[in-house]
Amino acid sequence: MDMSSHKSHFDLPWLSELSITFPCEKINSYINISGLSSTQLALKHDIAYSEYWNVATRAVYIPASGSKEYGTARDGYALNGILAFKTQVINISAMASISSLSTPSAAGGARFNTFSPDVCFTWYAQNWLQLYVEVFGQTRTAPNQGAGYNLDTGVIFLVTKDFAIDMEIGKRLSGQLGKF
Repeated sequence: MDMSSHKSHFDLPWLSELSITFPCEKINSYINISGLSSTQLALKHDIAYSEYWNVATRAVYIPASGSKEYGTARDGYALNGILAFKTQVINISAMASISSLSTPSAAGGARFNTFSPDVCFTWYAQNWLQLYVEVFGQTRTAPNQGAGYNLDTGVIFLVTKDFAIDMEIGKRLSGQLGKF
């Protein structure tokens, strides 16, 4: 079970944003293990945008942090390219990421490199209701494992302008992405 994580965003000058994802507690009651996930720092910069298009890049730093079971034993890095197209009815976004990651120290702390594609299609059914489908994956999910891909689909209800409820269903397409 994953407890809720907290993410803070800070707007910066020059069309940039800094975000920090704080550790969250993870609990595996089947084998009685719990611990904290790692921290992530990300800097996003909008390269070009219009009323319908957005092109951005994002650099992520994952310091060696978290517990020995659920954290990361070594510093990790990622560089993302983001492309989005949006109208009043649909949103299509794609992201490609090149990453150098580490397993938790309990799993040996080994480093591995991966390429991660992600494509998402969203339909704005009403101004308070969104339906989406997303396919994403990694070319390597661990040092000695191959690719993993998932399909998610869901519904987002906008309760107020500042509060939304996201319900989703995920399906593994291949591999062991996300350790499930």
